[in-house]
Amino acid sequence: MKKQLWWRQRRSNPLCRRSDVIESWVNLVTALALLLLLPAAAFTAGRAAHTAGVQASREQRASRHPVAAVLLENAPGAVPRVGGGTVHYDVKVRWTGVAGTVGTGTVKADSGSLRGSRATVWLDRTGQQVPAPVAGEELMSLTWVGGALGAVCSAFAIVMVRGLVRRGADRRRMGEWERAWALTAPEWGRRPV
Repeated sequence: MKKQLWWRQRRSNPLCRRSDVIESWVNLVTALALLLLLPAAAFTAGRAAHTAGVQASREQRASRHPVAAVLLENAPGAVPRVGGGTVHYDVKVRWTGVAGTVGTGTVKADSGSLRGSRATVWLDRTGQQVPAPVAGEELMSLTWVGGALGAVCSAFAIVMVRGLVRRGADRRRMGEWERAWALTAPEWGRRPV
């Protein structure tokens, strides 16, 4: 017996309907789309998020400036952490702005920082304390999250399209079954002579 290829076997099967063939091709296209398009979508979305983050960082750096501040209190001591790393605490600080105005606020200081230690505070053009511009790990996190969201959204769209095609194929298949049963049902009700 001659061995047939797997896609040929299905076509030559008398029980295989056209909707089955279409669904098989849609499944193949879906698998290829997931394998090829997800990395591209993740890369594109991650790159877009990174570009937006860099642009935001530039805008923030243009509208903010760092000022040296002095801690007004001691930061709590180090607390052992499972993952290690440095613990940061909100500590009150005082700074003198560019125009000579004195301001107070809070800043994240390393555990164990002493009163009188120096810290950096970021101010806007009006002299109000603002968060530091986006940079480093925060920018990298933004890039990874953007890439992951791009991949998830693309996968969702691809799977939804496959689901809609499958739903149509199921409806068509059920219609074919109804027509076949309409032809077969009268034969089943007869009694043999």
